[in-house]
Amino acid sequence: MVLHHPRVLRNGNIIITLAMKHLILFMAFATVILSSCKKQNQEGNSQSIVGRWELRQIFGAQIPNAQTVFSKGNGRFLEFTETEYRYTESGKVTYTETYQLATESKEIDGNSYSRVFLAGKNNFKNYFKITGNKLMISNGTQAADGTTVIYERL
Repeated sequence: MVLHHPRVLRNGNIIITLAMKHLILFMAFATVILSSCKKQNQEGNSQSIVGRWELRQIFGAQIPNAQTVFSKGNGRFLEFTETEYRYTESGKVTYTETYQLATESKEIDGNSYSRVFLAGKNNFKNYFKITGNKLMISNGTQAADGTTVIYERL
């Protein structure tokens, strides 16, 4: 009598044990779950403020003849890490500050915001929202010297 290992060829066929069937099913299930998680994380990251943004438009500028529309490649960037942000203009960092994220709803000049980043030691409030690849930041009503600035994600 010859004992055969369950995975050994027997008459040209592979015998698959119950344990191997479970392993194959587990691997297929794990693949589906992991690919779903990856897709979900990519979607969630599109709402993250972390990244590099280029200036596109300013509303509420109270300076006569000030430029308010900026084309791609204008050299004005806002970059967020997990703990700080910096403003760069023409290749030079002109401002760096720490920040914290918070949730707070507010309507400013007809736009609804639900998130805010608190800047610096005084926790100056900058309301923001991300729609697609656009970041809109407002620090108050334009009629009261507030501004709204739009950046595009790079």
